[in-house]
Parts: sequence; structure tokens; C-alpha cells
Amino acid sequence: MGDDGQNRDIFRYVLIGLFCGIAVLAVIVFANIQAGTGSGREQFGDVEIWGTRDRSAMLDLFKLIEDDVPGIGRVNYTQMDPRNFYNTFLEAAAVGRAPDMLLVDQSNLYLFADKSIAIPFENFPEQQYRSLYVEAAEVFIRGDGVIGIPFMIDPMVMFWNRDMFTNAGISQPPAYWDDFLPLTRQLNRVDNNLNILKSTVAFGEAANINNFKEIFSLLMLQTGTRITSWNRDQELVATLRGVQTGGEPAGVATLRFFTDFSNPSSQTYSWNRSLPEARAAFTAGDLAVYFGRLSELPTITRLNPNLNYAIALAPQVRGTERRVTYAHVDAFVIPRASRNSGGAYGLAVRLSTPEVQLRLAQSFGLPPLRRDLLAQRQSEQYWSVAYDSAIIARTWLDPNPQATSEIFRRMIESVKSGELTVSAAVSRAEAEMGVVRR
Repeated sequence: MGDDGQNRDIFRYVLIGLFCGIAVLAVIVFANIQAGTGSGREQFGDVEIWGTRDRSAMLDLFKLIEDDVPGIGRVNYTQMDPRNFYNTFLEAAAVGRAPDMLLVDQSNLYLFADKSIAIPFENFPEQQYRSLYVEAAEVFIRGDGVIGIPFMIDPMVMFWNRDMFTNAGISQPPAYWDDFLPLTRQLNRVDNNLNILKSTVAFGEAANINNFKEIFSLLMLQTGTRITSWNRDQELVATLRGVQTGGEPAGVATLRFFTDFSNPSSQTYSWNRSLPEARAAFTAGDLAVYFGRLSELPTITRLNPNLNYAIALAPQVRGTERRVTYAHVDAFVIPRASRNSGGAYGLAVRLSTPEVQLRLAQSFGLPPLRRDLLAQRQSEQYWSVAYDSAIIARTWLDPNPQATSEIFRRMIESVKSGELTVSAAVSRAEAEMGVVRR
């Protein structure tokens, strides 16, 4: 027993020494890089990046900005399958072949966070970070520093069919959620057999609404609920029930509001699982309002070039002062197993500069996530909505995107099937999220 205890102590001290060494190395690396980023003369070598964004688009972007990143050698980007991105990375890191940098969005951040280097606040002050980037990007801040350099934001917006609204004598899209009650009466078209021919909005199901998780997240964040948060022991815990809203927890009120749209006895009934997938229904001209990422716009146009539609800010809760939408935020994180952390950091910093962010916006049709750029008001309707959506965007730290998607799906379907009450479904989902692991 004495020898075992002594061995455990030795092992523990070795681990502590190893992690301290990594932390010191990180400080040295980032301090040296930050001191030299202004000169543009660094020779950082080649940088290997892995991510799930389209490879051709990323390589085109790198080609556009190659003159803006002197000192960086060849930049190679490998597009990964999101279904096995994490496991592929673990296998590569185990044999010394990890990439120098990862491009991940906030839904995958937690998976990679403990295997990545945090940029110390001494080198990237927290207040400077918060002043530079939109609030949605603050998910990349943790207790020991900044875990990622923000790169791209893709906010949720409302796509609306102008013809359906015009034909119903409605001049404007809904600005508040309670506007949907009269809208369903004006826009729904139902035949004698109660089949929905034209629908107001695709809410209430998981099977044929591809963005059901994003929509539910949007509704929850608008109530002020963070969905997950760190406890005192720095463990990620679920807070799905959220704060009290109108006499019941926010999560319960949100789930009831969402599922009522697929409840035949509800006044807002406008959707069911027999209908096509939501985006397909919208591009076919049979759905008045579709909620999706801003990046979906080119796809919608390609699927139906003749569709007369526009985009608008996501509706808000009437009577609240704080406007909110949901967004996916991409950032560059540097694995501890990176063989060129200096080059990776130097490239990430330059990719977040105003000049590159503007080029990024032009290339991807997405707003920048720098506050100084978003302060420049836009006259064109598309960019006005895009910029405003980025400003009000929020997000949350997902412990495991695939697992939580299934938890959200079961939560919705358990209410739809009558298996659980709304309150019981939210409670079960919160408990299930509490045991989710990487």
C-alpha cells in the first residue's frame, strides 16, 4: 500500500509538472508572437488546418489574403466529415500527426477545449476581446484565457415568402412571436380533409424541421436562459428549465410554445410531420416563414430561382428590451499537439483583422463579427439584416452536439406522442444533458 501511494504521488507530480510546462510554453509562444505581429516579418512556416467548412471556399479565401499574411508558409486546409471530426483528430494526435490549427464552431468547442491551448489574458486581455468581438463570440472565453480566435458568424434569420404575405393583404413580416396567432388564421390553407396545403411556419416537430435544435435554442436564449453554464467546480451543467417566466420555467414555456404549432387543437396549428422538410416546403412556395441560417440563402435561391422571398430579423418576445437571435460562431483553436503553434496563432490573428473580415464577408456572404466593422451601418436590406443579426446574436456551449440533438429530439417527440407532459419532458432532457460526455 505504501509503495502504491508513493507511486501515485509521483505520477500526480509528473502530471502537474507536465501541465505547468505546457502552460509556461503557451505563455512564451504567445508572448513572442504578440510582440512581433506588427512587423510582418515572422517566418512561421507551413500551417495545417482542419475544419468542416467547404475546402474550395476556404482555399479561395486563403489565396485572396496570401499577401496579408507574410511570414506564413503554405497554408493547407483539410475538410473533415463532421460526424467523425473529433475521433479523427484524437487518432491523429495520438500518433503525432495533429494539425496545427482547428476551425470549429461553438457547438464543437467543448469537445476540443481541454485538448487546446488557451491564450493567456496577459497576451489577449479579456476586456479587449469583449470589446473587439460580438457577444456570441464570448463563448470562446474560459477561466484561464481565450480558447479561440473568432473567424466567422452565421446567424439565424427569418426567411419570408413575399407573395404569400401580399396575397393575404399583409405588408410586413412578424416582428414578435405573438404576431403568429393572427398570421396562422390568415396564411394557413387547409382542405376539407384538414390537410395543410399552405403553412404559416414550421414549428412543433423534429422529424421534418432540420433546424429544430437551432430554433429551440433561439427561443430559449430569448428568455435569458443560457442552456448550459459552468458551476463552481468548473463543470458544464445543463440549465434547460431556466428562469421563471409567467409562472413557469422558461424551458417549459418555450417547449409548449414550440409544440403548439403542431397541435391540431391549438389556435396556432400550422405544421405536422406528414409535410415535407421545412426548407423544401418553403422553396416550393408552400411555407410562409422559414427559420434558417443566413448561409442557407444561396441554396434557397438555387432550389427555386423564381421564389419571391426576403429575409428579416428573427421575431422577438414583446415587452422585452434585449433583442436576441441564435448564431453559429466559428473560431480557430490551437491543439496542444500542434507542431507549429506559433504559425497557427500568427495566421489566426491575421485572419481576424478588419481587412480579412471584410473579404470574408464578401466571399461567404456572412457578416463580420468585429464590433468596429458592424458599427458601419448598411443601406442594402440583406446586409442590414445580416449586420443587425450578428450584433444581437447569442449562442451556448454544447457538451456534445450529436448527443444533445438527440436529447432535444426526444424531448419534442415525447410531448408530441403524449408520453410526457411538457414539464416532465424538459426535466428529463435537462437530466440527460447532465450526464452527456464527450
